[in-house]
Amino acid sequence: MLTKFCLVFGAATVLLTSRVRSSAVTRHKRSDDTNPLELVVENLSKQVSTLTAEVTVLKTKIASDEKDVAFYAWHSTNPIAVGPLGIVALNYALTNIGGAYSTLTGVFTAPVSGLYDFQATFMTHPSSTNKKVYAGIYIDTRMVSEGVADSQHGYWDQSTIRALVHVTSGQQVMLRNVLGTQAEYYGYPYTTFSGFLLRADQ
Repeated sequence: MLTKFCLVFGAATVLLTSRVRSSAVTRHKRSDDTNPLELVVENLSKQVSTLTAEVTVLKTKIASDEKDVAFYAWHSTNPIAVGPLGIVALNYALTNIGGAYSTLTGVFTAPVSGLYDFQATFMTHPSSTNKKVYAGIYIDTRMVSEGVADSQHGYWDQSTIRALVHVTSGQQVMLRNVLGTQAEYYGYPYTTFSGFLLRADQ
């Protein structure tokens, strides 16, 4: 009886061992096991995705930096004599980010298309040759804002004008004497012209 039990127990042990080994072999052959090479490829793919995202962010930042445009100018001498319909060319640019404003011509040339904010202030005084002066902000030949400063009553007068407008790349913006007669503006920081890009076109 004991001998028979030993034989049965031994046979069961052999069968169980065989099944465990078979299971181990079968597990190595499962399709959901990961190949070491596949792990390397997966990790590299994740790194590439991360680097691609970083490059995209950097490109966006560079594009944004390239679109920074702003200027602020006034005249270093006094008075500023401007001929009929002439440009008020302010020769000192305290700020000129992007270099789009010319201190030689007084013209701002838009480097990119977008929404811009322009502002101009001009002054006249009682001893000026022209006690009443006009000025306007122009986009090419189109006036978009106009003002007047009048010192005929014996006191200094200053006027500020502004224009929030869309400008296309290459268009020129300037401060101009709007009358067909000569104008004399008070110089230094009392007559200024400034502008900046508020939002570039996408």
